[in-house]
Amino acid sequence: SKTRRRRGTPMAVHVDRRDQFARALWDECDRRRRGEWDEAARRVMNTALVRVALHEDPLRSAAQARRVRSVGPEAVRVLEAARGPVATEPGKYASAAAAVLAALLELEKRAHPVPMRDLLTAAGALLESGRAFAPLTRLV
Repeated sequence: SKTRRRRGTPMAVHVDRRDQFARALWDECDRRRRGEWDEAARRVMNTALVRVALHEDPLRSAAQARRVRSVGPEAVRVLEAARGPVATEPGKYASAAAAVLAALLELEKRAHPVPMRDLLTAAGALLESGRAFAPLTRLV
C-alpha cells in the first residue's frame, strides 16, 4: 500500500527527532536522579537515552523509537511528550554519549591513553548550551 501525505501536513513531521528525544530523555533522567526513583528505573531511562541518541538511523516519531532496543513504555511516554527544538547547535551534541564519543575520537588522535579529566573537559565543550556534566569530583 502506498503512503500518502495528507494535504496541509507540514514536512517537518518527517524530520529526524533524535536530538529532541535525547533532550527529553536527559531531562527525565535528571528528574529521576533527584526524585525517589529506584536505581533500576534510572538505569533503564539512561539506557534508552544512549540508544536513542546514538541510533544510526533517523528517528521521526516516538512510535519509530519504540522499535529501538531498550526503549520501553516509560521512555516512549517521555518521547511522545517531547517538545522543543529538533535541531542542535552546529558542532554541538544533545547527548553526553555522543559528545563523549566525539571528544574521544579527537583526543585519541593526539594522545593515548586519554586522561579522564581531558576527555570530560573536551566532551563538556561539545554539549549544547544548557547541558553540562556533573562536577568532576562527583563523576570519578
